[in-house]
Amino acid sequence: MGQASRLMPCRPPKFAESVAALLLPPASREEVLGDLEERCTSPAGYWRDAVVAVPLVIASRIRRAVDPPLLLLEAMILLLSFLAGGWIAEGRPPRQGELWGSALPAGCVLLGLVLREAYAKPGVQSSFDPLKGPTLGIGIALAAWMMFRWTIPFRAMLYGAAFSLTFATATKLLFPPITRRPQGANGPALWLKHSTGPAKMRRSWWVIALMVWCIAEHSRPN
Repeated sequence: MGQASRLMPCRPPKFAESVAALLLPPASREEVLGDLEERCTSPAGYWRDAVVAVPLVIASRIRRAVDPPLLLLEAMILLLSFLAGGWIAEGRPPRQGELWGSALPAGCVLLGLVLREAYAKPGVQSSFDPLKGPTLGIGIALAAWMMFRWTIPFRAMLYGAAFSLTFATATKLLFPPITRRPQGANGPALWLKHSTGPAKMRRSWWVIALMVWCIAEHSRPN
């Protein structure tokens, strides 16, 4: 009797369930919350299962939603954006030691792009979607800049944020996220033909060339 009562399912704690629902990506939320409820035998057990499951689900969603080659391209674009922002703000090319100072805000914006793709609601699209990831990332970068008092000047942060918003949004428009590419019986194979090869490389070079031109124009002395 005692063993049966210990194995009897219990109702999940409301606070724990709310926290798990907040942290879980929308695409997996209902399924994971249902599994956690089925496994619940005690409030402490629910917390334990949630602490283990939520990070694994987030990591799995990021792995499915993020395209590694595109992520590498975005990382390079963001780093160049903040390097260019420092160049324009200071009126000189960045020194070797200032590379890490530009990498910190670039990494924050990249984190925003990743989180936006992981937490995007499936089937919900709008014309402002390409702006949401860069905007979230810039907000994270500015908040971190104020909290940790990075050495990068505020003007350089603003210029870098402007470049990041422009070119990261352009990249999102040229390369749609994996979760919004054609799916179905022949969807992945069809998309693979259009997302690899010379066409994709040409679009990548166009983004980089446009970025270099804009930076050169802003860096030109008056």
